[in-house]
Amino acid sequence: MRSKANCPAEAKFERLASLFRRGECPVQNPMDGAAQALSTRAGHETIRRRDREFVHPREGAFAMKGRVLAVASGGGHWIQMRRLMPAFEGMDVAFVSVSPDYAADVPGHRFYPVRNAHRFDKASFAVLIGQLAWILLRERPNTVISTGAAPGLVCLALAKFLVRAETVWIDSIANCEQLSSSGLQARRVADVWLTQWPQLQGQQGPDYWGAVL
Repeated sequence: MRSKANCPAEAKFERLASLFRRGECPVQNPMDGAAQALSTRAGHETIRRRDREFVHPREGAFAMKGRVLAVASGGGHWIQMRRLMPAFEGMDVAFVSVSPDYAADVPGHRFYPVRNAHRFDKASFAVLIGQLAWILLRERPNTVISTGAAPGLVCLALAKFLVRAETVWIDSIANCEQLSSSGLQARRVADVWLTQWPQLQGQQGPDYWGAVL
């Protein structure tokens, strides 16, 4: 699903787009152990350094504003969300993830731990839906952004229905051959629908702006 704005999605979310880098290798620093682990999962056995090349959105466009709710599962999903934190500078941002320990990674921001559920665990999934609905009604964000997985997809869907927020889905860098199951479903609820691999972009989406790692 394409952005509903008249201007390109990259321009509308220019601060977010500026964090994506173009190139063959998604790893910014070969000494970054977390990024190296993600690259290995994505099928990159050889890590090569490349100069950063930023997307330069159209001048005069507006970026994210107001309240932002950033939602990510654990592990690599959370690492990739943290790489986007410069895009949230100066904004009123709250974070949602599956481990209370992650609150220490985002000092000065509101943080909400939620149940780490999947679709095959109906009881936990029901709890997750209730938790996310409560968070959305409490925060009332203007924009909801997620790097996956299931909690992010559920939150984007609820955000469209409960608070009419704009929604952004960034599929994990680990999904280099095909989109994740959640990523495929996200096209129905994401105003901006992104992959981090150029070979997965399509005319009907997802879009490719680069990679955050």
